[in-house]
Amino acid sequence: MKNSIKVNSNWNLWDYLYYRTTIYYSKSEPKYGLEDHKRRGSYIVGLLISLNIESMVMLLFILFFQKTTFLIDYMGFVFVGLFLFIIFFSVYVYEKKRHNKIFSKYENEQIYQKISRGKILIIYIFFTFCLLFVSVYLGRLFWK
Repeated sequence: MKNSIKVNSNWNLWDYLYYRTTIYYSKSEPKYGLEDHKRRGSYIVGLLISLNIESMVMLLFILFFQKTTFLIDYMGFVFVGLFLFIIFFSVYVYEKKRHNKIFSKYENEQIYQKISRGKILIIYIFFTFCLLFVSVYLGRLFWK
């Protein structure tokens, strides 16, 4: 038995993350209905995407720009604005446009696909938070 992870070529990481979080919340809290769970799934996807983008932007600013009062004063507004834009855009895309397509795509997956895709999701979430912590640490180190 090989220990490699095989994923179908038409598989999308963020779509599958949305599917799994929506399924998780619909099983754990059935009193709110599927509409609330669709929103929670899109919030999780938007949160992870925005953390990835903001960590990369923060690393680029730390490594290539000097600390100035202009950057300190206005980058907070840029980060918050980018965060809110990505969250609302992911709600629009996943909850309103792609929900039925995603559920029809992943509802008949086999158990080995579910396990291998779940491993990839865990690795993705782990590296997202590692990238965030590295960018905060380097920012603290270089922008004293």
